[in-house]
Amino acid sequence: MPWPPPLYASNGIPGWLFGTAYIYVATVFIQSIAGALGLYLWLVGRVASQGMGSTINMLVMRVLQVLLIIVMRNVYALAISVLLGSLAQLLYYVGIVKGLVNPLLGIGVIRRGARGFLEFGFQSWILGYMGTLSFNLIVYLVYIYLGPRFTGIYGLAAAIANAVTALGPAVSTVMNSRLSQGLGAGIDVGRAFREYAIPSFIAASLLAQLIVLALPALPMIGIISGEYVRSIPYASVLLGYTPLAVIAGIYTSYYWVIGRGWYALLANVVGLGLGLLAYVILHFIGIYMAIASNYLIYVLTLVAFWFSERWNAKSINVLVIGLSLILTIISSCAVPIPDPPITWPLAQLVSISTLIIVLYLVKPLPKALIDQVPGFARPLITPFTKTER
Repeated sequence: MPWPPPLYASNGIPGWLFGTAYIYVATVFIQSIAGALGLYLWLVGRVASQGMGSTINMLVMRVLQVLLIIVMRNVYALAISVLLGSLAQLLYYVGIVKGLVNPLLGIGVIRRGARGFLEFGFQSWILGYMGTLSFNLIVYLVYIYLGPRFTGIYGLAAAIANAVTALGPAVSTVMNSRLSQGLGAGIDVGRAFREYAIPSFIAASLLAQLIVLALPALPMIGIISGEYVRSIPYASVLLGYTPLAVIAGIYTSYYWVIGRGWYALLANVVGLGLGLLAYVILHFIGIYMAIASNYLIYVLTLVAFWFSERWNAKSINVLVIGLSLILTIISSCAVPIPDPPITWPLAQLVSISTLIIVLYLVKPLPKALIDQVPGFARPLITPFTKTER
């Protein structure tokens, strides 16, 4: 194989960077074993140990990331820190499980129950993988069409948006456990799902608006500087789609738990495929078309879920969700309109205040939510929960 590989050479990526690919391959291998051990801990009820492994991974990665960046001053610092964080997680799991996963036993399980593997293991993996595809493919297309300069700007904007979209997997992890137990206990899993989905969408909307409110202040306090200041208007507009991504991810997890994972996969494939196709066709519009494709991906995904769910547009919950989404988009898109942003922070403060007032009047949050938040946060959400009749 020629060096560097043709894909790298044809896209102008320097050969010295290709070593990071090998590091990430090793990371994926380590994470696959750690993931299996983590799943075992979850299945046997040792959720705290599973969470501790993830915490160790994150702490080791972040600390080494800073240290290695100072010493190495290149992207290998990022790749190596991710590898070592995953290795620390694996070693922790091996220490408490007292053993490794036997691949031969796994192959035997697949042979004896191929259908069960597709329904549980493979289906879960590919649904999780779909969540990473949209980000990676859009970044790659931005690089192809707009070059490395805009790739860095878009990458920072996407990283800021990911602070909100990360809420989806976090909620899904807890929700999946409760719904799985509920299926065996005979509870109304649809109602339990809504107790997670509605607050999550509202929380994502408020969080996105708060981040938009803070964005223009970041250069003033030195958090964002230089060429990356140009990412602020793009990050602002990109934050508008984040509640859609959160609810689409939670719906995907819910469908997997209730045994309709293949439909969830179809919904995600439709959204991702058509959203990327739209960007490929209209890429000449520029970076805002890359941002628009994110909106399109998750709108189409939710439309596919609508064909199954048929949400009632007159439902008070649907109306509140719609209003919170509209206010989030207005708040996000108001920042890049003028230069300097004379609408900031008035537009953002008005949108946040309006949403809080509506939430106080309608009280869409379920009473059960109070028991799922830390004690210090309970007085903050109580005014927005439904009163007992």
